[in-house]
Amino acid sequence: IEAMSTGTPVIASCYDGISEIIKNKKNGFICGFSSESIKDSIINILKYDKKKLYKISKEAQYFVIKNYDLKKIVNLEKKIINKL
Repeated sequence: IEAMSTGTPVIASCYDGISEIIKNKKNGFICGFSSESIKDSIINILKYDKKKLYKISKEAQYFVIKNYDLKKIVNLEKKIINKL
C-alpha cells in the first residue's frame, strides 16, 4: 500500500487478501509464488508501454487515497472505540 501510494509499480504474489487490494494490470501486477514468476513479472513491467504503466501507477495512488486516507482511518477507529 505504501509503494502504491507513491506510484511505484507493485508486483505481488496472490496471497489471501491481495486480490482485494491489487487488481492485475489495473493498479498493480499479480504474479505466482516462484522466483521465476516474479522475475518474469519484472521483465514484463520493464517492457510495458509507458502510458499504460503511468495509468496503472495513478490508479494505484487513487486506490490508496480512496481507501486508506488517514482521516478516513482515524474516523473508522473512533467509531470502533465509541462502540466499545
